[in-house]
Amino acid sequence: MNTRPTSQLLQQVFAFELRQHLKGLQLPLLREALQRAALVLEWPGLQAALPQLLQASEPEWEKRLQRWIPALEAGNWPDLGTQPLVQKRPEKARPERGQDVRVTLQQLEGLFAHAGELTVLKNRLGEHLLQLQHLHPETEWDLQKQQAEWVRLLRQDHFELHRISEELTQLVLEMRLRPASLLLTPLERLVRDLGQTQGKKVHFEIEGADTELDRNLLDPLKEALIHLLRNAMDHGLETPLERRKAGKPETGHLKLSLQSKGDTLSLSLSDDGQGVSSSKVQQKAVQQGLIQAGTVLSEEEVFELLFRPGFSTAPEVSEISGRGVGLDAVRAHLEQLGGEIWLTSQSKQGTTFHLRLPQTLATTRAFVVQVAGQPFALPSRHIERILKPEKWMVVDLQRSVNWQGTAIPVFDLSETLGLPEAPAPFTVVLNLADRMVGLNVEQVLNEDEFVIKPLPWGIPDHTPFQGVVLDHAGGLVPVLNVSHLSIHARPRAKAPVAAPKDLQHILVADDSLAVRTIQRSILEMAGFQVQVAENGRMALQVLKQGQFDLLLSDIEMPEMTGIELTRAIRQDPHLQHLPVVLITSMSSPQHREEGMLAGADAYLIKGNYAPEDLLDTIGRLI
Repeated sequence: MNTRPTSQLLQQVFAFELRQHLKGLQLPLLREALQRAALVLEWPGLQAALPQLLQASEPEWEKRLQRWIPALEAGNWPDLGTQPLVQKRPEKARPERGQDVRVTLQQLEGLFAHAGELTVLKNRLGEHLLQLQHLHPETEWDLQKQQAEWVRLLRQDHFELHRISEELTQLVLEMRLRPASLLLTPLERLVRDLGQTQGKKVHFEIEGADTELDRNLLDPLKEALIHLLRNAMDHGLETPLERRKAGKPETGHLKLSLQSKGDTLSLSLSDDGQGVSSSKVQQKAVQQGLIQAGTVLSEEEVFELLFRPGFSTAPEVSEISGRGVGLDAVRAHLEQLGGEIWLTSQSKQGTTFHLRLPQTLATTRAFVVQVAGQPFALPSRHIERILKPEKWMVVDLQRSVNWQGTAIPVFDLSETLGLPEAPAPFTVVLNLADRMVGLNVEQVLNEDEFVIKPLPWGIPDHTPFQGVVLDHAGGLVPVLNVSHLSIHARPRAKAPVAAPKDLQHILVADDSLAVRTIQRSILEMAGFQVQVAENGRMALQVLKQGQFDLLLSDIEMPEMTGIELTRAIRQDPHLQHLPVVLITSMSSPQHREEGMLAGADAYLIKGNYAPEDLLDTIGRLI
């Protein structure tokens, strides 16, 4: 008969559970086990220390488990070790002293060579300073002559200092780079173990293993890729039986590609699994109240739902992926590094996650922009073009600008950052993940190479900034985290449309009597004078005979479509400035682009807007 105390048995059971977590660290399940142990075990101080323990990061937990498990198996209570958790910002703690950096002999010799050049230049500048202090020109001519000579010497010294600084910066950056192979070996082992656990056959291909990246990116990138690999193995790749039924080879294919181009590191992780089911995603979004039933979403909007906090299409939490932490955590993690993530997928064919990060976290080339008198730095790798738009459009209730035939949503930087409203005539077109976004700013000052300094301690991690740089005058300029900032790219706050002082005339063109009646009722209740037309040709005749402030038109109409009507209006010198709002059930990007190219000022999707949205759009145009 076993007479060992119950508490000791529970200790060993808990030790066994912790050992399972140590094999594949799963923080949510580990924290759940810890909360359960606090209620069951009589572990001294565990309940009191629990709030601090639950904040620990993955590396901290790995160290603790390695220390706790032997003690628990021996029937002892290990030290909780909560002291490191009271630090203000453990995630951004500076590297410990003694942390090794590998430097080649060639790099070390380069450092010595540049140190010698700097010493020579320092001594030469010291001599110049002494000579300037003892300068006593006898005439104005002598002063001008000596001044010209000193300008020549200082310009030469400045050129030398600039060259040494550039070469030294490049050498130090090279010393920070590490081969991606250090990151990939644990990932190969993870895929192999997950395949055995789930009974799935998988071939894991890696391309670009010799790519170099900033040593400070290794650990954060590893965590993100581990989550994506777990997701691909659990939700993407099918079992051999399922793949045979689908006409696929039994062995699934995972491919991780790394590529360095300029100052940007690009990664893609693709699988040939079952892909993302758009209908399942939308159904789940309706159940969670994220969208309304019947809402028409583009493919991009469907995929964006997967990055919403807490969103998952899985019926229950899996032991392999999910674990209460979704793709939103991966995106937030990468955004803190100035990176971004998006996905593309084809149903039953596979999914690809795309990641883009800065090559190094030490320096960045950036444009300095200004809003409300305050300068900000925008990393150049995100900037496609700088425009000065003459007019705005409204597409799906979002203020937009037309660039290369595409409507790009825009937002004011001052509004996003909570700064006083100021004129913002310049639009910086940002290439963000798989879409373009416009950022309105007051001025674009200059572009330069900057050394990024971390945010001062005490500033929260989740801010629109990724660091600060020093301008030429020595002032601090915040560096905008474009990926984080884009979350706030939303339409401007809707303001109720006030009754116009002078009665404004609107023409409604639609071949549906019911639609004409509803739209006329909405507009007349808002204080507009409304006239209707049954098709595009009749609407064009009415416009030529009267004075109107706006046209509200359907696209699919007999005799003349809304697209043809818009083109005719833009070609008529008397009507070409008339605001045109197209309303249709066709929501594809091709239809939107056709409407914008025809000259429409706004494009609304039937069923996706409320009456106040229609009035708000009209209020922006007239």
